Amino acid sequence: MVSNLTKYYGNFKALDSVSFAVEKGWVYGYLGPNGAGKTTTIRTMLGLLKPDQGEVQITGINPTKDPVQALQSLGYAPELPTLQTFFTGEQLLDFMGKMFGLATQARKEKIKQLLDLVGLKEWGDKKIGKYSKGMVQRLSLALALINDPMVLIMDEPTIGMDPEATAYFRNLFTTLSKEGKTVFISSHLLDEVQRICTHVGMINRAGWSSMVQ
Repeated sequence: MVSNLTKYYGNFKALDSVSFAVEKGWVYGYLGPNGAGKTTTIRTMLGLLKPDQGEVQITGINPTKDPVQALQSLGYAPELPTLQTFFTGEQLLDFMGKMFGLATQARKEKIKQLLDLVGLKEWGDKKIGKYSKGMVQRLSLALALINDPMVLIMDEPTIGMDPEATAYFRNLFTTLSKEGKTVFISSHLLDEVQRICTHVGMINRAGWSSMVQ
């Protein structure tokens, strides 16, 4: 839930009293042009920015007040993931699993499951430096799911992807929502949001527009 969220950068008002609620199992599209405040909203939801007014709650937790607990139930995949290219996919997933306190056997099983889920089963032991852009985006999604989050936040997840990879992601988001996860997708692509999402909220430079289904 986001309630009356307002954020300034100096004298510039990046967000103006934005409010919306997203229910469990929704694939929610946060739609708006570049510069409308989508990334600022996401950073506030992640607890990386403190709002000037308003409040965010993720699974009942305020990420500004309790960021560690909030991140336990969150997964995040950025628009342009920058991953350490000297790691293999398996090594980076293993590292992230350790960060979340997963036991050794649980990590091994989870890594195998996630690589299969995002279509990188045959690439897990390859250096990330050899991955294509689309493969890096898939691995970024796997990293976001390593802690089995209830809420998955994705910033422009299909930007620059080929049609096959985009269709794969659409199906994957539907699968995750059926498992009870909430998927929050920020995008400026109306057609893509319409194809992927069960619910859509729109924001523009003038402010917030109501949600549509």
